[in-house]
Amino acid sequence: MTFGVLTTIAAFVPMLSIDGRRGQMFAYIALVVIPALLFSLVETKLVLPAHLKHCKPVIRSENNNWLEKLQDACNDRLQKIIRGYYHPFIAQAIKQRYLTASVFIGSCMIILSLVAGGHIGYTFFPRIESELARAKLTMPVGTPYELTDRYTRKIAKAAKTLQERYINQANGKSIIKAVYSVTGQSDRSGNPQPQEGRVMFEIAPPEHRMPNIPVRRLVKEWRQLIGVIPGVEDLNFRAEIGHGGSPVDIQLQSNELQQLEDFADDIKQRMLTLAEIFDVNDNFEGGKQELRLNIKPQAEFLGLTLSDLAHQVRQAFYGLEVQRIQRNREELKVMLRYPLSERHSLNNLETMLIRTPEGIEVPFADVAELQSVQGSSIIRRIDRNRAFNITADINKAKGNTNTIKQEVSGFLQDISPHYPDVRFSFVGESKEQDESFSSLLLGMFFMLVVIYALLAIPFASYLQPFIVMSVIPFGVVGAVLGHMILGMNLTINSILGMLALSGVVVND
Repeated sequence: MTFGVLTTIAAFVPMLSIDGRRGQMFAYIALVVIPALLFSLVETKLVLPAHLKHCKPVIRSENNNWLEKLQDACNDRLQKIIRGYYHPFIAQAIKQRYLTASVFIGSCMIILSLVAGGHIGYTFFPRIESELARAKLTMPVGTPYELTDRYTRKIAKAAKTLQERYINQANGKSIIKAVYSVTGQSDRSGNPQPQEGRVMFEIAPPEHRMPNIPVRRLVKEWRQLIGVIPGVEDLNFRAEIGHGGSPVDIQLQSNELQQLEDFADDIKQRMLTLAEIFDVNDNFEGGKQELRLNIKPQAEFLGLTLSDLAHQVRQAFYGLEVQRIQRNREELKVMLRYPLSERHSLNNLETMLIRTPEGIEVPFADVAELQSVQGSSIIRRIDRNRAFNITADINKAKGNTNTIKQEVSGFLQDISPHYPDVRFSFVGESKEQDESFSSLLLGMFFMLVVIYALLAIPFASYLQPFIVMSVIPFGVVGAVLGHMILGMNLTINSILGMLALSGVVVND
């Protein structure tokens, strides 16, 4: 009993070492189960014997009540099955031990091969439906509040259409309890965001939802009712609990902005061809139109650099600080720049004179050119490189997350040679999965060592614990078969359940 409880405790210890955002949630499972097992061990050693001391033997007779008679009947039937079928089967299996071992080992290899080959679906974290569906609208930076508000109201109107469509016939109330919308909410720094809008609706709990329609179906119909919003930069929907990151999140890094943008566009086009992927977006937040200065090759022969060109243009139009004057408590800056009449149009910029290091003045158009581009409202850098993230959602109910990621990784490897200055990596849920499994593997190794040591003590043998522990892979195979029969994907919760199972099967 003691070693049986200790091996079960050892199986739950790896849950304490899982990294990632969800690691703390899994740790709480172990922090509840381990003390409960320890208290049960104390109870069996100190409390249970005192209870058994006062127990009287149960005498079965014809006067037993109906419950005792039912228990006796079930027990008799079970004993007949054991003696008539189970014992002969076990005896034959032991007699044909090599055949039995071959069948079990072959089955184990087949099931594990199906898992490794992606034929059995895997999802890192299952999608748990929420009772709150959300839609976030993002328009280009600079979009007027009135336009964003009009589209936000359109999304809210679609939600209210759903509210009127699904009515509980028993009480006359809709399964959608309320619809909320807000436009232009401030960010964490308190800056207003007139280009953003949010709409959400609250749904009745499943036990009170008549008709009982899945939330994902409501969200799908919501998308269809909204239709296409012209000029939208991003429109995503969420109706799940515990969203820890996008299932597909690719981070691109480079100092070559053009290659970065082209690579991102190429990835998005490839992703849209995959059936189980939707909501493909990037976090490039385009800003207002701006002028980009490009230096011509002939300017380099005159000793000019792009930095020289930028400084002179800035001093001409923004100004060069030449003096500061103290006036009472205020300090005034004296700026030297072109008069207002010579800095109000692009023609003034194109006709300005640029001074070379030798003091020669040349027309701006001879040494530089202007390019009108869309600027960035936010510039993200990682290790001094510009960074983009391309995100996408996966239909976890139908698609195999690992298989889809392998497909995405495959075409990334194919197209990356065309963009030699861009580096890519998987972040988001993929990164969390890698962190969780790397720490979990270390915890599994620790668990197996502890279980071996705990079994070696009562057996007083170095070999017999390995024989007992050989049942662990077959327990895992049984768990995988259960998922296959129920049509469920493997998840991180399944892996943790198999770990806990390892501590139980060695006791049997």
